[in-house]
Amino acid sequence: PARAQSRQQGSPAGAAVTVGTVSDTQTPAGNLNVNPVAGGSATGITVGNLANSNGTVTATLAAGCAATSGTVRFEVSDGDLAGSGDLQVNVSANGAPLLGYANQAVAGGGAAIINPLAGPGDNGAVISIAVHDAGTYSGAVSVNAAGVVSIANAQPVGVHTLTIRATDNCGAITDATFQLTVENTAPTFTPAAAKLRQQGSPAGAAVTVGTVSDAQTPAGALSVTPVAGGSATGITVGSLSNSNGTITATLAAGCAATPGT
Repeated sequence: PARAQSRQQGSPAGAAVTVGTVSDTQTPAGNLNVNPVAGGSATGITVGNLANSNGTVTATLAAGCAATSGTVRFEVSDGDLAGSGDLQVNVSANGAPLLGYANQAVAGGGAAIINPLAGPGDNGAVISIAVHDAGTYSGAVSVNAAGVVSIANAQPVGVHTLTIRATDNCGAITDATFQLTVENTAPTFTPAAAKLRQQGSPAGAAVTVGTVSDAQTPAGALSVTPVAGGSATGITVGSLSNSNGTITATLAAGCAATPGT
């Protein structure tokens, strides 16, 4: 047998390694038949791609998820007689998958694509990645096989803890958590077309003065108030109303009113 080999539970076979050498006094070494046989003490080790090159024997060694350390026995035969030798294989425990994320922020009602900060990776294979727990977050969230998290219609405003779970081929899991901050954004007021008023005229019927919207609050629930800052003078706003985001009001012009906003 060759020197001891090391394998990790759940890992693929990898490249072929030298498992031993064979010889015989009557038959050329390269013509000898070599096969793995029962009798070794290791469990869960799969031998593949066995080859004999002028007496140097190579093979791949895969360790199953429950593999244990011990020996793997190989038999060599010249067709009439056979001998055997035991190769030592040391098996280490399966490792949990690698997956991690940095904390993120997104505007309320908005969307984001979040790439992993680390992974996904595993000594074997990551067979599933899923949203394990969205916490207090109630917007849309999904994750693909590459660990990329998609956020949409982010809500409610605040800080939420999300957990993405990776599972490997041996059933080991890693729960990668990160904080998602859903930020409040300011509502918008879109003015209607310009209005005409004559100095000294009464307010008349209410007219549409604009529309409002917000990513977090229904438009009809927004509070609308005239404030200082416009350039017009002598304009009195009255009967202000919000109907599902459409804002109406009366506009009276004083005797000294001037045009503006």
